[in-house]
Amino acid sequence: MNVFLNKIIGLIKDFTKSDYVFLLKNSHNDWKIIGSHPNGIEAAKNFDKKIKFVKEKLSNRSKISPTIQNEFIYEFGKFINEGKDIFYYNSEICQDLDGVYYLSLYGDESFEKKQVFTKRFSFFKDLLKYYLQYGGDDSSFNKIFELLYDSGIYFIFISETGKIIFDNFSEFYEEIGLNFDFKIENLKCKFLLSDRIINFETLVNNDKEYNGDILEFFIPNGTKVCKSLYKKVIKDSSNNFTGSFISLREIDEKVIEFETLLLKSKESRILYYAFNVENRAFRFFQKDIQEFLSIDEKSPNLFKFFKRIHPYDFLKYKNFARDALKGKHLSVEFRLYDSRKDIKYIKQTVYPIFKNDNLELVLGIIEDQTNVKLLENKIFELTNLFDLLFESSNQFLFFLDEYGKFTKINPRGLEILGYKEEEIIGKHFLEFASDDSKYEAAVAFKNILESSKPIDFEIWLECKYVGKRLFKIRAIKLEQNNSVVGMIGSGFDASELKRLEEKNKDLNFQVIELNRLLSIEKDRAKEQNIALEEINRLRNEFISNISHELRTPLASIIGFAETILADPSISKDLLQEFAKVILQEGKRLNNVINIFLDLSKIERGEFSIVKYNFNIVETLNEIVDKFEEQIKQKGIKFSIDMPSKKIEINGDKDRLTDCISHLLSNAIKFTPSGGRISLIAKDFQNEFEIIISDTGVGIPKEDLDKIFNRFYKYKKSEVATPGTGLSLALVKKIIDLHKGVILVKSDINKGASFIIKLPKILNK
Repeated sequence: MNVFLNKIIGLIKDFTKSDYVFLLKNSHNDWKIIGSHPNGIEAAKNFDKKIKFVKEKLSNRSKISPTIQNEFIYEFGKFINEGKDIFYYNSEICQDLDGVYYLSLYGDESFEKKQVFTKRFSFFKDLLKYYLQYGGDDSSFNKIFELLYDSGIYFIFISETGKIIFDNFSEFYEEIGLNFDFKIENLKCKFLLSDRIINFETLVNNDKEYNGDILEFFIPNGTKVCKSLYKKVIKDSSNNFTGSFISLREIDEKVIEFETLLLKSKESRILYYAFNVENRAFRFFQKDIQEFLSIDEKSPNLFKFFKRIHPYDFLKYKNFARDALKGKHLSVEFRLYDSRKDIKYIKQTVYPIFKNDNLELVLGIIEDQTNVKLLENKIFELTNLFDLLFESSNQFLFFLDEYGKFTKINPRGLEILGYKEEEIIGKHFLEFASDDSKYEAAVAFKNILESSKPIDFEIWLECKYVGKRLFKIRAIKLEQNNSVVGMIGSGFDASELKRLEEKNKDLNFQVIELNRLLSIEKDRAKEQNIALEEINRLRNEFISNISHELRTPLASIIGFAETILADPSISKDLLQEFAKVILQEGKRLNNVINIFLDLSKIERGEFSIVKYNFNIVETLNEIVDKFEEQIKQKGIKFSIDMPSKKIEINGDKDRLTDCISHLLSNAIKFTPSGGRISLIAKDFQNEFEIIISDTGVGIPKEDLDKIFNRFYKYKKSEVATPGTGLSLALVKKIIDLHKGVILVKSDINKGASFIIKLPKILNK
C-alpha cells in the first residue's frame, strides 16, 4: 500500500515544490506516519521519540481540537527542521473507524508564497482520499499512475455509484471551447466504427471496459472531436466493484480516416487482380484474394480453382476464360464453392489491355454477390409466397393505384363481387360502393392517406348477383420515396356477421327483459313470502284476539252462573240482575261468533247478500228512530240532513242497516255528553252518499289505515271501549260486496267522520 501512497505523495511534493510531505494518522491521540516523501528521511526514524516529545510539549491541553491538531503538525515539522520555524500546510483527508488521516506539507520561508493550490492539487488530494478508501488491489492503479502526467490525456475517476469524483477535464474544456460549468456527462458521443450513438453519462455509469475505441463527441458549439477511449473497472480485494477510471487520448487523423474507410469496405467485397498474358502470372491487389480464389499469386494452380466452380456453371466459365484470353471485354456470373463447401455467387468482369495490338494484360474485377443473390432469392421466395397467399386467401384482397383504381384483385374477391377481372381492373373502388356508403368510404380513404398504420372501415358494396353486401375492410397506403404510390387492402363479407350482431343485440335486449321479469318475479315471490309471513302473524294474532274476545263474556257468564248455583238463598232481585248480565254477555258472545262467521264466509266466498231495490231514505229514518232515545238520554245533540224524496238503491237492506247502525252506535259510544252527531245523506247522479260524523274522541292519524283491520280498537284510556274490534272489518267487507266505498277522516279529540258511497240504480 505504501508504494502507491508514496507515489502520490511524491507527485504532490513535486507539484507544490514542498520540502517534506507526510501522510499522518491520528488514532485516539496516537500518531503514525502512513507515508512520506522523500522516503527514508530522518523524520521517519525514531518517530515514537518525536511523537513523545511533541505530546509532552502539548500535555497541558486536556482536549484535542483542530487547533491542537495544527499545533501538533507545526511542532512536528519544527522538530524535523531541527527546532527551527517551518512553514506548513495541513488538511484532513478522510477518516475511518481507527482514526483521522492528515496531509501535511512543509517548506522554507518562501514555501507559503509558492503555495498555489489549484484544481490539479485538489485532484491529487481526491486521488489520495479515493485510494485510502477504495484502493483494494494495488495493481488496479498501475495504469492510472502511468497516465497522471501524460499530456493530451484526460481522465475521470468514477465511484461505484456512478458519481464523478475527480477529473482533469478543465484542459479538455479549453480544447473544445466549453466553459467549466458544463458537465461532461451531458455530452453525446458516437462509436465511430459501430456508428452507435450514446450519452457519455451512460458510458460513465455502465460496467463495461473499453480499449482504444474511437469516440466522436458532439460539442454544443458545433465542433466534433474524436478521442481514443479507454476504461478500466476497479475492484477491491474481494472482487467487488468500487469504481472505474476513464481516459481519453489523442488520435491521429489518418487513423480516423483509415478506420472510416475500413468500416465502409466491410459493406461490400470487391477484389482486383491483373493477369499477365505473356508469362501467365497473376498480380493481386488485396491479400485475401488468394484465399478466396484458392490461387497462389506466385505459382497459380488454376486446376484447383476450376474444381471449385459449380458443375452446372463450369462450361459457361470455360467459354468466358477462352474469350477473355482472346481480348474480349465481358462478364460472367457463376457459383463457387468456398473452403467450407458453401456456395458463393460470383460476378467476374475482365478488361483487356493491348500493347501494339497484342493482348498484354487482363484486368479483372471479382465481386462477391452472395448476399445480393441470397437477398434476391429471399425476395423471390417471399414474392412467390405472397402470390400463393394472394391467390389462395379466403378473404377479398386487392391493390389500388395512387388514384384509387384497382390494379390487382384475388380470385376470392372476384368470386365475392361476382365480376370478371377485366370488369374491375382500372375502375375506381368507389364505383362499386353503394350510394349511402360513398361518403364514409371517402372519409376512410382520407384517413388511410394521412396515417402510417392500417385503417379499418365498413362499406356497402354492390355485388353483381347478390346485391348490396356489407364488407369490413382493412387498408394501408403504399409509399415510395415519400410519395403515395397506391394502397393494399383486405376485406370480408360481413353481412351475415352484421345480421348475427343485430340478432345478438335483440337477444341481449331479450335477456335484459327476461332478467327484469325474473327480478319482478323474485320481488313478487318475496312479497308473497312476506304476505305469507304476515298471514301467519295475523292468524296467530287473530287466534289470540278471538280467544280473548270469547273468554271475556264466557268468564262473566260462568262467574255469575257459579254464584247463582253456590247461593240457593240468593234474592230474587239479585238473581234477576245476574240473569240480565248473563243474557247480555251471551248476546255479546253470540254477536262475536256471528261477526266472525260472517267474515270467514266472506273470505271463503260463501257469504251471500240478498239484493233488491229499496228506499234508502226510508231505511235511514228507521235507523234514526231506533237510536233517537239513546242519543237523547246521553245528552248529545243530533242533526239530520237527508233528502225528502224517495231514492232507491239495489242492495241487501238488512246488511246495510246493520252497517249504518254500527257506525251510528260507535259515534254515540265515543261522543261524550254535550257533543254533536250528524247524519248527512246526499244524492248524486251515480251514487248515494251517507256521512256519519261526531265530535268524539277521534282516531289518531297513524291508525286511520288500520281501523278496518280485524280486532282494531280505539286506544284511549279515558274512554271505555268495549267491543270485539271485528265490526268495522265486517262493515268494510259488506260495503265492498255492494261495490261501494267507505272512507274515514278524523283528528284526535276532534271527532271522526265515516263516509259511505253506494251506487244508485240508474234510470234506463
